[in-house]
Amino acid sequence: MKTKSPFLSWIVALSLFLILSFNLFAQTEENGWTWQLNFFKTKAQLRLENIILRKQIEILQRTNPKLQIKRTDRLVFSIMKRSSV
Repeated sequence: MKTKSPFLSWIVALSLFLILSFNLFAQTEENGWTWQLNFFKTKAQLRLENIILRKQIEILQRTNPKLQIKRTDRLVFSIMKRSSV
């Protein structure tokens, strides 16, 4: 029987939030809107959060080598990897 990891679900949810927040922040800068994110004010902070989340996932995978990652979660991780470069 497969067990779901609440830690991994939390990481995926936070990752999606970060990606969507970053995209919204980028759009507001391009269009000249005055709205700003309260949580992440700079791209450097967002990239740092991205790196921290990826390291947490790596640690989790080392502790449980049989970790099952959903296909949608893998998509999120690949987007995170591309956005951090």
